[in-house]
Amino acid sequence: MSKQIDKLKMDLYKSFFNPHQQRSVRNRLQNLKAKYNKYYSIRHSMDHITLEGFCENLKNQYILYNSLFIKNKDYVLIDKNSDIETLTKEINKYSIDISIFRKIARGDIWKAYWSANKNFIFDKPVTEWTDEQRTLVVFTKMYESARESPESPPDPVFDDDDMFDGWLLIQNEKHKDSKKSINNNNNDKMSKSQEMFVVAKNVDDAQQVHDMNTAVSKALIRERNNAIKNTKDLDASKLPDAKREIQKQSQEMFKNRFKRKK
Repeated sequence: MSKQIDKLKMDLYKSFFNPHQQRSVRNRLQNLKAKYNKYYSIRHSMDHITLEGFCENLKNQYILYNSLFIKNKDYVLIDKNSDIETLTKEINKYSIDISIFRKIARGDIWKAYWSANKNFIFDKPVTEWTDEQRTLVVFTKMYESARESPESPPDPVFDDDDMFDGWLLIQNEKHKDSKKSINNNNNDKMSKSQEMFVVAKNVDDAQQVHDMNTAVSKALIRERNNAIKNTKDLDASKLPDAKREIQKQSQEMFKNRFKRKK
């Protein structure tokens, strides 16, 4: 069902300029999402009584218990046994839905703060950010990257979560297809070539390219380097491996002539 939902989201984006088709796709998408949420809830309704669910609950309670203190004091604010579950339920009541995070991330007020001071948006290191702060920054960067993209979607798409997700999925498919095409071209070139030259941007990149060679190729490189080390001008045909190749070809030609004479 999740794959069907993704497909409908892509169809929704593709129908941006077709309002009639857009309404049809959106209705099917909403119905399928409702079904998915229903079945998802049923599937996980008994998680809390499994061993994994029990351990997860204990872990979360432990973290909560050791995270709550009276300001400027060194002791815990609550009674561990009687209040922890009540407090957990109270905190869960105020959890923020993903759609709210996305709405905040693309809102003008937050974008103004972000543009003014994105590198120090919160007055503490990233390791001390809350889950909510990290989530908000992730969505903010997602929208920022989309707006800077050469194929950025129209502005109304940003305000429609499902349509924007469709655009992201389409871009992801394009990226995969492009990467696959490049790999296929490279594989085709490599299958027909004895050597491939790759331009490296720095020493580390050059080392990574070098490490792609087989042990035989690395030995060949060392042999060539030794041959040209003390020579300013050396013809490629004078390299040791080139000499061996020329000699091999000469032997093959001699064999072929001898066979023809017979």
